Amino acid sequence: MVRKALLFIAVFSVSVFAQIYGPKIYVPSTKIDFGDIPQGKIVKSQFVITNNGGDLLKIERVISSCGCTVVEPEKKELKPGESTTAAVEFNSTGRVGKQQKHVTIMSNDKEKPQLLLEVVGNVLQEQKDENLPRLKFEKNQFDFGKVKDGDLLQHTFNYKNTGKSELIIKDVRSSCGCTVPFVSKKNLKPGEEANLKVEFDTSGRSGRNSKSITIFSNDPDNPVFVLTIYADIEKKNR
Repeated sequence: MVRKALLFIAVFSVSVFAQIYGPKIYVPSTKIDFGDIPQGKIVKSQFVITNNGGDLLKIERVISSCGCTVVEPEKKELKPGESTTAAVEFNSTGRVGKQQKHVTIMSNDKEKPQLLLEVVGNVLQEQKDENLPRLKFEKNQFDFGKVKDGDLLQHTFNYKNTGKSELIIKDVRSSCGCTVPFVSKKNLKPGEEANLKVEFDTSGRSGRNSKSITIFSNDPDNPVFVLTIYADIEKKNR
């Protein structure tokens, strides 16, 4: 009888302890500093999460302030005294300068249902190699305005190699057989200029028309460049 009473007291004490103290979320370091990050690099680290309470800790949800930051806990339920890690991944693509992102861990810790964590770093802008070809057009579109059906239209686009190595026009394609491009020069030295003449046959066409000419080159920043021509074509009286 005494033994049963002691067992009851022990179980009751554990139950009361769990209710009083409950689950307690604890993260030793709530901030990750990645320092300098080369632009475009994905960096990784982790937070350590511990249950310092007397009952089961349940990690209900993890919210990041930015899609570039991903946090995934290894375990979502921790017994008293148990720990787990939450992997942190930050994608620096398209970002530059000081970065400060926040991660919120939501749990069943009644005293601290939302724990705020911080992820910081400094994204270094990618240094471009300036010893490269650069394709530069004065304009990338031209509007012929109102024209008659059957008119043969012509326009010349001027372009230049503003880079520091040879520019090569690899290919030129038009969106329609009615549009024919003529390139005056395909290989340009640094600073050299050339032109691209476009002929547009409006025969059999009417209304607002737009046609494109696509230039493929060895410019690493603009390997595919598009020119556009427009015309309002009126049908001739028969």
